Amino acid sequence: MDFQLDDVAIFYHGTVDIYGNFIRKKGIRVFANSPVSLDFGPGFYLAQTNRDQVTELAKIRAKRVELPRPEILQLLEITPREFLKLRKNFRPVIISFKIRDKEKWGKLIHQDFFIHPTHVWQDHILNCRNTTTLCGHFDTTFGPVADGGIFSGYAHKIKAYETFNQLAIHTQRAADLFEVIDMEVIGE
Repeated sequence: MDFQLDDVAIFYHGTVDIYGNFIRKKGIRVFANSPVSLDFGPGFYLAQTNRDQVTELAKIRAKRVELPRPEILQLLEITPREFLKLRKNFRPVIISFKIRDKEKWGKLIHQDFFIHPTHVWQDHILNCRNTTTLCGHFDTTFGPVADGGIFSGYAHKIKAYETFNQLAIHTQRAADLFEVIDMEVIGE
């Protein structure tokens, strides 16, 4: 599972069109805490090697769109009532990104890498899954997507999807280095 950072490196994010349209216009927004626990803690998550990974996620999100946190509603300039009225019409989308300035990325970004699922990766996943705040002092974390054993409470039971990876963007300065290159509505 390699992390590629060359002139053609593309990253994908699966979501619904209301968020996709915002991201196209205003860019990625990162929040330091999260109402749910995630593999690498709070952040904006991208995939690189498996586009199907985000396609399925976007379809799931379109079926189960929940009312977002107040900060997101504020960014969208929409009330909770307006959001709830619109949500039955949300469509799944895939947003494609590239890193805008690779030289700046290399100089500014503090990254945590897990190329393979090791016991250190398992411990990290377990720790991050047990908190809703940042776990670590990194701008980004890259590694396999966890499955199986996540909720067991035992790090050694955590497994990885063999072909799924993720890049968690934890800071706004890292997010600002990404540029949207495309947004595709799934099923059209």
